[in-house]
Amino acid sequence: MSNLSLHLDRPNEIVLKVEITSTEPQSGETPEINLVCEGKELSYSFKGKYNSEGEVEIKIPTMKGKLTEGTYASKLEVVLGDKYFCPLNVDLKFVESMKVVAEFIQRPEKKKDDMVKAAIIKKPVIPETKKITEIPKKKMSKTTTLKDRFGKR
Repeated sequence: MSNLSLHLDRPNEIVLKVEITSTEPQSGETPEINLVCEGKELSYSFKGKYNSEGEVEIKIPTMKGKLTEGTYASKLEVVLGDKYFCPLNVDLKFVESMKVVAEFIQRPEKKKDDMVKAAIIKKPVIPETKKITEIPKKKMSKTTTLKDRFGKR
């Protein structure tokens, strides 16, 4: 059993090669070919178009709203005259090509005290500076020595 991924939210097209051989002469009848997708409660059948080159084209419409995302057992049915064949079993995996989900978020209500605190902007603390006043200079005589100036030891 093989797997095939299809889009759930847009149409899909499948092309298969179906070869019919017989030891009995054929009456030129065109076979009826269907792809049957089996759901849990409901099965869907998609009619195929058979051409003279042995190709079958099956168009699957948008299945969103009819199927959910997931894998479904499917089979190809061929009816020719009074004969029934099931030459292919396949798991069809339906996925959405894109999803967008939105939901409301309810945040807890803020208290007024919290809002006021958040609005107060604190200024940086700068220490006070004192104005420095000039210290009067002592008049020194030119003959003053360092000992006289700083005192004796």
